[in-house]
Amino acid sequence: MRMFKKNFLYISFKNFQSKFFAGFSLLILNTILTVFIPVLIRNLINSVILLENKMWVYSAFIFISVFIREALMFGASYYFEIAVRSLSEFIRNKIFSTIQINYRKFNHAKTGAILTYLDTDTHMLGEFIYPTAVLFLRDLLVFIFALIVGLYLNFKIIIESTVPLFLFFLMFRIINPRIRRLTSLMLESKTDFIARVKELIESREVFAVFLKQKFSIKMFKNFNKNFTENDINRIKTIILSNFPLTFFFNSGFVIAILLGAYFLKRGEIKVGTFFAVLIIVEYIYNSSKRFWDFNVHLQEVKAVFNRLERILENRSIYKLDIGLGINSIKILEVKDLTLKYDGKVLLENINFTARPSELVVITGKSGVGKTSLIRAILGLYEGIEDSISINGIPLGKISLEKYYRLVSYLPQRNYVFNGTVYENITLGDNISIENEILEILSGIPLQKNIQEGGRNLSGGEIRRIMIARTFVKNDIDMYILDEPFINLDWNNIDKIITLIKKKLEDRIIILVTHTPEFVGDLSPKLVKII
Repeated sequence: MRMFKKNFLYISFKNFQSKFFAGFSLLILNTILTVFIPVLIRNLINSVILLENKMWVYSAFIFISVFIREALMFGASYYFEIAVRSLSEFIRNKIFSTIQINYRKFNHAKTGAILTYLDTDTHMLGEFIYPTAVLFLRDLLVFIFALIVGLYLNFKIIIESTVPLFLFFLMFRIINPRIRRLTSLMLESKTDFIARVKELIESREVFAVFLKQKFSIKMFKNFNKNFTENDINRIKTIILSNFPLTFFFNSGFVIAILLGAYFLKRGEIKVGTFFAVLIIVEYIYNSSKRFWDFNVHLQEVKAVFNRLERILENRSIYKLDIGLGINSIKILEVKDLTLKYDGKVLLENINFTARPSELVVITGKSGVGKTSLIRAILGLYEGIEDSISINGIPLGKISLEKYYRLVSYLPQRNYVFNGTVYENITLGDNISIENEILEILSGIPLQKNIQEGGRNLSGGEIRRIMIARTFVKNDIDMYILDEPFINLDWNNIDKIITLIKKKLEDRIIILVTHTPEFVGDLSPKLVKII
């Protein structure tokens, strides 16, 4: 965890060091001017009392110093705002690429978890760096410089008025574990809340048709209430902790006033020094108040780090390119494959082989594990790789990156994204689409823009785009098709069967279907799962 934090902060600042350096430089200058102003105020007040002409000079210095101080703070804020937004972009890219690459770890992850990683966690990290951490640094500098100047102005008042600070810092260690725990609960409940909301939104048509909108609204309210209660508990702890802190801060300021008045009455300090000391004490305690804000955010960010380290610290374990390389698929062997999940047997003693020009049709009742078998062949489950081999090599010893370059996969569920039909088919490659595939896409313009979730397309059109995506690349040795005929009419099914027949000439095709009779003329090898 500690090494993860060091690496993360190092990489973050390394990428944006110029902007952070510019911001910090302006911040230090702003701090020096801030602490220097009380000394000018002391001199101004003393010169006013003595009716000295220098009071106009001090007034001008104070005015100019305040103006420059604010200008420096605006400049620092500008650089930090740019840096932290660039940093947030960097973090989101890192999280998304890691989740995408480490598919084994996240292929069953909740949508809510991934969305909160990319949104809430990233936002909290960004806000922690700026304004929280940056202002903490500024307040720390103000605290140190103010303490030095205050000790120079009057040692006794400063020492005795800062005694309550020790109680303040003691509270840190008492309250911190609770804030971390409540923040973790809030993040996890928000994760679940987002996942459930996504499910309800995607199912809104079903709830409408079944006249069950009230049921979905009730479910939403329950999820929303659970998330809100956890967030309120966190905020309640933070706010209630502010009460004793306020008492400590006010006590210190009262001590400074009483001691200053006592020394002023005895003639041990001048009026200007008295006011300057009060300003310095206010600087010290205001800075300390923001130490508490920083501490709260620090505990929240520790909870975020605990979540993100599960992703970012272990990314090398799940790389695709670990293992032996293969240049072709000569034979696929599944031998005595048994798959269990949560104590339930999904597949048991599955055996078959497949060679180029062979069509393997996997059939069986719904829920018997046909899709699970496909996922196993794709290497999406761990611990069963020795039951599946390519060219005599166990799948667990093969580089999945090299393996996937030879495989094309049509999942049962349709996945399209916002972009043109052509982009959805080629996935960024510049590929010419052969005539048989264009026939399947008849009536769907390649440059048509697909809206979110494919809402401007019919189910059949989306399925045809998915099929075109599967068959568009020719340098493939094995096609894996999970229920390719769903949502399609007889005309399009016939076109797909023709395409399958063409691709079958020198390739392996594994096809999951409830209707094996559709490809009966292709002499398939049947694997029936009971």
